[in-house]
Amino acid sequence: MQHDAEPLGMRRRRHPLLREATRDRHDALERVVDSKHYFDNQPAYIDYLRRMRLFHSTFEASAGAGLLPALERWKIADCAHWLDQDLAALGSWRLPQSAAASFRKPCCSDARSMTGALYVLLGSTLGARLLTKRLAALELPASGGSTYLTGLSRLSIWPEFLGVLEAEPASADPAIRYGAISTFESITDHMAGPLPV
Repeated sequence: MQHDAEPLGMRRRRHPLLREATRDRHDALERVVDSKHYFDNQPAYIDYLRRMRLFHSTFEASAGAGLLPALERWKIADCAHWLDQDLAALGSWRLPQSAAASFRKPCCSDARSMTGALYVLLGSTLGARLLTKRLAALELPASGGSTYLTGLSRLSIWPEFLGVLEAEPASADPAIRYGAISTFESITDHMAGPLPV
């Protein structure tokens, strides 16, 4: 039986366990992004940026003030700023938070579920590198439009975060797993759900 004092080497590492537990949700999100053709043209890409910015608003609201320092530490607050810069460069704007009223919310209101949510958000840096390569075909203006994906792809804090993730006690596993799963589900809703005209 595992317990909190059990050395890390005596149990499976949490990262691969989380990857297994969230694989279906990760794949579902990828299918949504592909089916929406968000990187085929500028209007579709703007829709992607607005939806992602809406998710970040939802995420910050779900976290609450007590966990906002974690968003600063792990550069999640920077992502929202980058998205605002891209939307402005492309002549668009963020959606009101009410647009996400029917979407599932991420569970990130305590430190352990926040760790699970951060696993999803910080783990997206590899995907951002792949998506950045698709931006060249969109002929974005010189004033910007790629700040979010470029910034995300250049984050180098993943190894540090994995150290924090693996250091959590075994009793944290359910909350971490739920935080990760709910975050994938929330992003999927924000990417696929209907928006006000």
